Amino acid sequence: MPSKSKAKGTRFETDVVNYLRARGFTAQRLPPAGNQDMGDIVFLDGPCHVVVEAKAERRIDLPRYLRQAEAEAQRYLLALQLPEEQVRSLVIVKRRMASIGQSYCVTTLDAYVGDGLDAVRS
Repeated sequence: MPSKSKAKGTRFETDVVNYLRARGFTAQRLPPAGNQDMGDIVFLDGPCHVVVEAKAERRIDLPRYLRQAEAEAQRYLLALQLPEEQVRSLVIVKRRMASIGQSYCVTTLDAYVGDGLDAVRS
């Protein structure tokens, strides 16, 4: 039986996928792979694969989440042999006492404006 916090995280990931799909995005949960994880969710935004790290934790740690999301997006692009400009990382953080649509979306400015993973590693 999964722990209560793991079940909460799984439910949040499923809710995010359902939210994205309801808005016309192709989205899916990714299987967990331990230290070779490639993110929790991926969705297509035009030609871009957006690799999502979904967090539903009481205490928010943005620097840790961003490092994790960027590393997982890098593993994703290598595994699928995609060009860097086609992969973005995004952290979606559950907002307490709010709907899925009110979750926080966090990324770096470099990633948001299109410099992608290469600029994040610089």
